[in-house]
Amino acid sequence: MITSQSLPPGADAIPAMTTTAEREAYYLLARYATQPGSIVEMGAWLGASTAYIAAGIKDSGIARKLHVYDRWVWDPSHARKVKAWVKDHLGAGYRDGPMPDAATMFGTFKANLGPLLDLCEIHRGENSQVFWRSGPIALLVMDAPKRRREIARALGTFGPSIAAGCKMAWQDFAHFPSYEIVACLHRLSDWIAFDEGIAPGTTAVFTIKKPWPTSAVTEAAFSPSAWTHDEILSVWEVYARKLPEAMRARFRCGAALFLCDIGMPTEGRAVLRQILADSAPEVLPKWRYLAEHRSNLATRYAPLFEELPA
Repeated sequence: MITSQSLPPGADAIPAMTTTAEREAYYLLARYATQPGSIVEMGAWLGASTAYIAAGIKDSGIARKLHVYDRWVWDPSHARKVKAWVKDHLGAGYRDGPMPDAATMFGTFKANLGPLLDLCEIHRGENSQVFWRSGPIALLVMDAPKRRREIARALGTFGPSIAAGCKMAWQDFAHFPSYEIVACLHRLSDWIAFDEGIAPGTTAVFTIKKPWPTSAVTEAAFSPSAWTHDEILSVWEVYARKLPEAMRARFRCGAALFLCDIGMPTEGRAVLRQILADSAPEVLPKWRYLAEHRSNLATRYAPLFEELPA
């Protein structure tokens, strides 16, 4: 467990979609990022991860800024996620003031950072408005980009400023509805190396082997049309073996979604059927949650949801 006097009081009680293990990993990445440059976090929500990254910067003794990118736009689903996090992590009876909402989200983020806010440079806006003109980058912590277009834009924006030896952490790498992260990052295998997955959680950490060219991170370069059935199964199995065992079953579900999206629903169903046969207790709760709360996914991947036991 990370012990840091730099963390603001109550940092561990900030609702988040990250686990304690993930936030502590971000702290260590920031604490020991020795390369020159700033640190970038894309996707901050209420500041749980931001607090740990900023504390890592402060404890490193290296003067640098944490550039934080987010829309800070409240979505109705956020209230459910906050309440679920509080119940799971702090107990159903926990109460510490009103829940944030559309009017208070950005203010809640700033309050959660406390004095660490002085280390942050805030960039508020849509993913399509992201830009970078602040020199070298020592560490990228990515959350907000989850789809091919967003991923391509983010990597194209920040890539020229991150050098060999720097680290990149990508939350939701093992979150199977966000499988496009895996597909895109795999196409960068000549430029990045997989280090580890953070369990419990969905984050994967990579080392930059060399800066990638702009041509490698376009939407066309990440096109799913170049993928085959066999390549999808092979790539997902390679990464599954590299991830901690606790992350593997859910991660493998991403291959089923990918197959559906390239017009192979029968093959996708076969993949999910095998996962359910091998690891139903690990994956069914997530699929049930998606069926109840993500109607768009239930419609898009209807053949897969039909595989779920009644």
